[in-house]
Amino acid sequence: MTNKRYDIGDTVVNRINMKKGTLVDVQDTDDKTITENVKIKYESGETEWITATTVSQMLTETEPNSNKTFLSD
Repeated sequence: MTNKRYDIGDTVVNRINMKKGTLVDVQDTDDKTITENVKIKYESGETEWITATTVSQMLTETEPNSNKTFLSD
C-alpha cells in the first residue's frame, strides 16, 4: 500500500516493466484516502491490475512559455 491517492486519468509509469500508461480504474481504502490497486491501460492497449506501490506518476517536461511576465523585486 502507498500513502498516495491516484485518480482515473492520471498518467503513470509501471516501475517494474517501465511501461507508460493511463489509469482507467482505482481501488481505494474504505475511507477513500489511500489507493491500494490501480488498473493501468498501456499505450499498446493492454490493461492490467497492479498494486499502487509499483506505479509512479509520470512527469513530463514542457517548453517554457516566453509570453509570461514575472514579478521582479
